[in-house]
Amino acid sequence: IEIQQTEAPHLSLEKHFLLREGTMHIDAALDRQWYSQGSSITVGLRIHNRSSRIVKKIQVTLRRTARGVT
Repeated sequence: IEIQQTEAPHLSLEKHFLLREGTMHIDAALDRQWYSQGSSITVGLRIHNRSSRIVKKIQVTLRRTARGVT
């Protein structure tokens, strides 16, 4: 089985707050595409808060998907 290495997953999101000026821009990325069982996963997170709202917490959820090889 040959696994082709591609670019690591990356998400870019812009959040607009109701009744507030400005936006919050979030970039999240993993350090690689593939992980083996038991290995640590590093998530890089960059936040640019350009709003007047104070952000107290951010929740990051990582979902695992698996594909069967036939």
